[in-house]
Amino acid sequence: MGWIPFETRYNYDEDDYRRHRITRICLFLCAAIVVIVLVLGLATLIVYLILRPKATHYNIVSASVHTLEVIGSKDLTYTSTVNAVFIYGLEAQNPNSKVTMEYEKFNVQTLYLGTDIGHSSVDGFILGYRGSNVVMITTSAMNLVVNNIVGNTLRGEISQQWVFLTVRIDTRARAHIGSYTSFWMWLHSVCEINVTPPSNGVSGMLMKYRCRNT
Repeated sequence: MGWIPFETRYNYDEDDYRRHRITRICLFLCAAIVVIVLVLGLATLIVYLILRPKATHYNIVSASVHTLEVIGSKDLTYTSTVNAVFIYGLEAQNPNSKVTMEYEKFNVQTLYLGTDIGHSSVDGFILGYRGSNVVMITTSAMNLVVNNIVGNTLRGEISQQWVFLTVRIDTRARAHIGSYTSFWMWLHSVCEINVTPPSNGVSGMLMKYRCRNT
């Protein structure tokens, strides 16, 4: 083995040392990340097993139809005008015994065949353990122009005294568990409802509803 200058041997040892040092640091960081993930996962599992959190629910539990009419020609080449006023009873339920829920506000939208025929919002509130609350909210549309496919279909259902609607409920909420407060998260529900239209000065009412979280 030939003679190697001292400077060359020194540089080789120093570079090798630096590589090993970087490798050790990377391994240490990776191990630390794995430990942190495992600890957080274990803590989450323990909290879940202790609290057994359940999903909160948002339902349309009542509906009053003050106005629902279609104005315009039945000719499919033209448009129609819809006037609609709905008043909903929106219920929120917190089934958890150790979690308090805080809602920022509720956005409610009434849809007919995918067409927005009224939307509004109402202030949020805080629900304590196993709490529930019902708030009233009105969505309305006056002189809303729709295509005559929507207009004629709605006109037909009004004449049959049975109207199918979709109500979307969107809210931002966060959970309070002791001194811990979660980040805000979006929650969504869709309710399929059947209502009767107003008749002879008497408001229509809710006949059936089915809500699901999305």
